[in-house]
This record gives sequence, C-alpha cells and structure tokens, in this order.
Amino acid sequence: MPRMRSPARVNLIGEHTDYNDGYVMPVATDLEMMCHFKRRNDRTVKVSSKELGNTTFKIGDDRREGSWSDYLKGVALYLSERYDLGGWEGSIDSSIPIGSGLSSSAALEVLSAKIFQHVSSFEITPIELAKICKRAENEFVGVRCGIMDQFIITLGKKGSAIFLDCRSLDYEYVPIPEEMGLLVVDTGGRRELAKSEYEKRRRECEEASKILKKSLRDADKSEVLELPNPLNKRALHVVQENKRVLAARKALIENDLESFGDLLLQSHNSLKDLYEVSSEELDRAVELAKKAGALGARMTGAGFGGCAIAVVDRDSIAKVKRIEEEFKVYECKSVDGASLDR
Repeated sequence: MPRMRSPARVNLIGEHTDYNDGYVMPVATDLEMMCHFKRRNDRTVKVSSKELGNTTFKIGDDRREGSWSDYLKGVALYLSERYDLGGWEGSIDSSIPIGSGLSSSAALEVLSAKIFQHVSSFEITPIELAKICKRAENEFVGVRCGIMDQFIITLGKKGSAIFLDCRSLDYEYVPIPEEMGLLVVDTGGRRELAKSEYEKRRRECEEASKILKKSLRDADKSEVLELPNPLNKRALHVVQENKRVLAARKALIENDLESFGDLLLQSHNSLKDLYEVSSEELDRAVELAKKAGALGARMTGAGFGGCAIAVVDRDSIAKVKRIEEEFKVYECKSVDGASLDR
C-alpha cells in the first residue's frame, strides 16, 4: 500500500507578512503527516486517524461540518472543478503536534491533494496545487490564511529554506548552513484565541493599508507611524519584519548565524510588543532557549500559544535541549515537500 507524506511547516522568519504581500522564509521539516491509502472504485473518500477521528464523504460534497474533514472536503471540491477525481480510503498518522502553530491544517490539505493527484492521474504544477489548498482553507474552511504554508509544504527542499515573495510568488531556495541546528519548542499552549485574533490582525492591517492607499509591503516607517493606534503598531511590525526577512536571507547565504539569530530575537520582540500575538509561555520558551545558548529564538506561527523555534550551533544542541525540563523540544531537519513513499 503506498504512503503519502506531508511535512510540517516551520517559518524561520517573516510572521504575519504573507497576507500583506510580504516576504517569508519557511522550511519543511521532518515532523510529518503520513497516510497509507488505496484507490476506491467510486467517488467516496474514507479516512481514519488516531489523532483526528474518522470521516467519510462523497467528492463534491459542499456541506461544512466544522471539523477537520472540511479541509479534505474543500480540497476535493475545488480539485473536482478541474479534474475527474477518484475516491480513496486511508489511515493517517502524524508526528505534528495538532494546534501547535506548525500548520497541521495545510499539511492535511496538501496530503489529500497529492493523494487525489496520485489516484486520479492528473497533472498539476506544485504552485497551482498550493493555490487550490489555500483556496480550500480560505473559502471552504473559512480561515483567511496566506499562501506560505501550502507553498512550503508543496515545494520544500531538503537542506534549504524557501525565500518567498508572497505577492509575485517568486521564490528562491536558500541553503541552510550545515552547522545550524533547528529546535522546535512546543509550549503546550493550544491557540484558543488564534483564529479570532488572527482575523482581527488581518482587519487591522487591511484598515491601515486602506488609509495609506497602498499595501503595507510598499509602506515605510515614517508613513505607518502616522497611523492611529493600534494600526501604527501592526503596520510597523510588518514593515520592519519584511526588512528582517531580507536581512536574514543575506545572513544565511553568508553563513552569518550570529546575525541570523539576532534577527529572530528582534522578530519575536516585535511580535510581542507591536503585533501583540505572543504569550507568556512563548516568551518564556524564547528566554530559556537564549539563556541555554541558542543563537536566536522566536515564536513561530499565528501566535497566542503553540511553538517557538530556536536556532543553535550544532555543538550546542544538547545544552539548549535541556529546556525539555519545561517544554517539549523537537530537533528538526529540513526535508523535501509532500511526496509519495512506496
């Protein structure tokens, strides 16, 4: 029985910039969602999961259930507008902590899209597949996420991050230095406020953009400081975060891990103080990682709980992992995007 794998996303830097036409730099990691599956001779999809539960539906079913199955239904619905889809059944296992800010939802979307592609034998470019998965989350599930998660999970490359321009979708693979280790710190705080506050931050950015009559991608510091509070703080984070992503790309290319780590710390402080999406647990994780010898650390994902990341020199991994006394820590490697294992 074939197995499809779909990686978790870790965003190194560039938080809350993707839906503002900005820059991001994520990696696909070896925390993965996997599905053993087989074709069916009808248009039924039947999936079981220890972590998520069970679901059965017909391709083209547009009834929302308010559960994890909506991610599968949305992908099936929008793919079926273009392709003649066949049904399948499978069993999902996952090492991705659910609700932790590592984009298990996008991993599920891409996983199902790749299975549909395999059992139905149609051709689609990776970018188009990512766009359809994003549409499923935006329009069917109702979460107005940007393109970053689906993009990296589809196009990730072992040993590299992706520098992505979320406006043009131009991208570049940026090699990760061999001496750089990446730790994911799961605070255990699940993001109850994330959806409502995420929508609120998006609306604030849209309002700021409307006042400025331009995308925040194109704004500068002097302009956004004239905005009313809290729009000025939200916009200032986006403007400065885009600059940090550009600087972080340069630092990785030049193998300057010290500067890269410092940019991560700057990003976290901005997310805490200007964008106001951190939490006590995330702040504590960043503080502990830095004290233990990390080059840099920051929250990753939408915020209000979930995970932080720490960048370390490989010789310091064991020392920094001692924070496992307080939080669960995963040592992660960068991997290729979603693919079929036979």
